Amino acid sequence: MSDVAVKLFIADASYHAVFEDEVRLWHQLRHPNVIKMYGACDATPLPLQCFICEYASNGSLLEYVTPTPPVEQRVWSLLHQAALGLEYLHERGIVHGDLRCSNILIGSEGLSKLANFTRSAKVGQTAISSRVGSMRWQAPEISDGKTLSFASDVYSLGMCILEAVARAMPWKYRCADRYVNYFRALKSSTIPGGPKNSGSAHTNWELVQQMSAFDPEERLKISTVVD
Repeated sequence: MSDVAVKLFIADASYHAVFEDEVRLWHQLRHPNVIKMYGACDATPLPLQCFICEYASNGSLLEYVTPTPPVEQRVWSLLHQAALGLEYLHERGIVHGDLRCSNILIGSEGLSKLANFTRSAKVGQTAISSRVGSMRWQAPEISDGKTLSFASDVYSLGMCILEAVARAMPWKYRCADRYVNYFRALKSSTIPGGPKNSGSAHTNWELVQQMSAFDPEERLKISTVVD
């Protein structure tokens, strides 16, 4: 019997319809780089819901690469796998909406798997509103009230690359004063500095810059990223 993870959370009655949409969306996904959902439970009228999904025994991407860093090529391989998972979602018209390294998990077989679909939605549908905790990975246009999109996902994946390579949250040094400095940085159109180490990190820095362009129209498509 395989281990499973149970994600239990409390939500008010207004979340009921959103929960049903999320279950339908997530349950249909079948890809080696996307966490499988096995089932869900809605305890309405109690404010309690849960998801039962695949257990990723190696934790998050950042947890996996930080204590005993693997060779650089391995880190980029894991990031490429995450990009493949995102490409799969986009091919099906799904925006993830909350990409960060804590939502990229590593399974027992050592594969990256996208997780946490609480902000995901089909293109044209409304996803759950943004949370402050995700701002460092969030595309600048989302902070201006624009809708989550394929382009905003690509930006967030670019921030995940910075996070995994640098082993630190993006914008960490700009976000201390209640995110005031973060918004100033967005207006300057300058993403956090590139990785200091040599090798493929520098080779791929131009790719990261193109993924994280401040104009969403200038960002790469995920199909170009995975190529």
